[in-house]
Amino acid sequence: MIHSEATGKSARNGRHGDVLLKRVDALPPGAVEVPRRQGEDIILALGEVTGHAHRIGDMDVKLFRIGGERFVVFDRSAGLSHEEHKTLTASAGGVYQVIQQVEYVPGPTRQRDVAD
Repeated sequence: MIHSEATGKSARNGRHGDVLLKRVDALPPGAVEVPRRQGEDIILALGEVTGHAHRIGDMDVKLFRIGGERFVVFDRSAGLSHEEHKTLTASAGGVYQVIQQVEYVPGPTRQRDVAD
């Protein structure tokens, strides 16, 4: 479950600005852990304009990738923070797909990640 400081409510999924954490039953087969150095935050989205970031600082949270998809696994309760949003806290044992909000634009690209 995810608890929102902004609403005071808990839910299966949680939106944090441009980032959605969608609860899944398990990691997909073949997902590979993204290594990180001690003390390095997981950055789920970085604002190109502001430099602000949606980040998880807890070393007990692991980031995985398969193809273009990302997943986070919370071995213990931890928060997702951002300079302009209240913290979302995911409970221990949760596996979440990270979905970046996109916006549609005219032209050949047709869509791009939303940027702060």
